Amino acid sequence: MALAASATPPPSNLSCKYEIKRNCTLGSVELELKDGRIQRIDFGNFYCPAHGEIGFTCSIDVSRGDKNTKWTDKGGSSTIEFSGADNSPDGNSLTISRVRNGVVIDMRNTSSYGRCGAGAELPERIFVPARSKKCEVKLRD
Repeated sequence: MALAASATPPPSNLSCKYEIKRNCTLGSVELELKDGRIQRIDFGNFYCPAHGEIGFTCSIDVSRGDKNTKWTDKGGSSTIEFSGADNSPDGNSLTISRVRNGVVIDMRNTSSYGRCGAGAELPERIFVPARSKKCEVKLRD
């Protein structure tokens, strides 16, 4: 999905929800922005249980200045590096980029370690549209 960058920042708060029926996954994301910069991300998803079992969740809720995150801004993107108890030995970060019609959250380098229950995983990418409440989600292969 190629999305062009824009000079105008999206609104100060963005949120959306999604549901993927083929693997019974629901989720939501909320972003807080100030002066066009991401200040906070609150993400959560739920994987439906197999018959007779409990479901599993993943969550990320971080803000600028958190003691276990390091935020780096470059152009229209913010990269969040995670450290501390929820960090994976292979590294752990996510990138949030402003694009023409909203924001893209790239979780390809985000570890599920410490964030997801067994059987759940983070998506690869989420598009949070500026003018809609429905996310576009690409799951990991």
